[in-house]
Amino acid sequence: MASLKENPPLSEKEHEELRLSFTAVTGAQPTVALRYLQQKNWNIEEALNSFYDAPKSPSSTQDGSHSNSSAGMMASQGQSVDSSRHSTSTSGTVLPATVATDPQPPSQGFRLITWNIDGLDPRNIKERTLAACTILKQYKPDIVYLQEVIFPTFLIISSELDNYKAIPATGDGYFTLILLRKSTVTYLSSKVEAFEESEMTRALQKAECKCAGIDLCLMTSHLESTADGKAERCNQFSRSLYRMKTATGEQTVLFGGDTNLRDKEVTKVGLPSYIRDVWEMCGSPEAAKFTWDLTKNDNLNWPFPNRPKLRFDRLYLRHAKTSPRVVPQDFCLIGTERLEGCGRFPSDHWGIVCDFKVTPLPT
Repeated sequence: MASLKENPPLSEKEHEELRLSFTAVTGAQPTVALRYLQQKNWNIEEALNSFYDAPKSPSSTQDGSHSNSSAGMMASQGQSVDSSRHSTSTSGTVLPATVATDPQPPSQGFRLITWNIDGLDPRNIKERTLAACTILKQYKPDIVYLQEVIFPTFLIISSELDNYKAIPATGDGYFTLILLRKSTVTYLSSKVEAFEESEMTRALQKAECKCAGIDLCLMTSHLESTADGKAERCNQFSRSLYRMKTATGEQTVLFGGDTNLRDKEVTKVGLPSYIRDVWEMCGSPEAAKFTWDLTKNDNLNWPFPNRPKLRFDRLYLRHAKTSPRVVPQDFCLIGTERLEGCGRFPSDHWGIVCDFKVTPLPT
């Protein structure tokens, strides 16, 4: 039986207030705030303590904090910040007028989001899609990978996010969609490679572009679903890894999406040493591990007593040989707040947001 002292889940508005409070106090990037708050179950005091206890370089470039931030100096010197996890407001915390309401992508890098937005569930489809668009507007990613897009949701996304170049894999059934921010990404080309043996019309979508001064090869897919699709899913993953390997050496390659992969399947296929799991590169944050978590997400009418949680959504990186190095900075989940209207989440999947920093190759 739940304790009477347990606090109800916080609303999306309350989460946003806590994110703004964290960035106001620390001067950290919004994705850093999101990471620390998720790790501490939105207890801002514990999140702040964890942030200031973490080792940082003199310039604090990893966490995006500013050592000369007056609010950050106050907190680090032990002055109190009244922002309890149990409060529904940020009373006691002064929010400077300069704090942006929209988290900004990194200035010397780029932000990528990948998300299965569950277009196959017709319930509250418009409300959920509009909510996903609102979240994308808030985080202002340079690159977006979407899965389970259908034509009606594609129309909504194209209208709401008209500052992005929308590249659908197809217009039939359900499909993947790549979005490129027009102001920061230069589109070059795209193609779709069908997985011929797929019983679910799955494919590998590819786009080539320039962003943050480097050449990128972007790849996304929605790999074969269900336990019965294991063999074909492994074949599709192996083929995707091969396409990453054979991309030109001048390109940084990022493959991601709803892979439906289990850890044992990744081990069976084998990950080449030159291809890295971005979640692992970011320290394998436990709070951002499970993207399909039915213990927390009740969008699906799950008929079985055991509710699984799995890392279906993944992101992989292959470095370029000749261009500057791309280093992931933060790996967080989005779409974890229940919508006030329908009471459901935007999708049965959490989305992934990751910031990448572009650094020169070591000499």
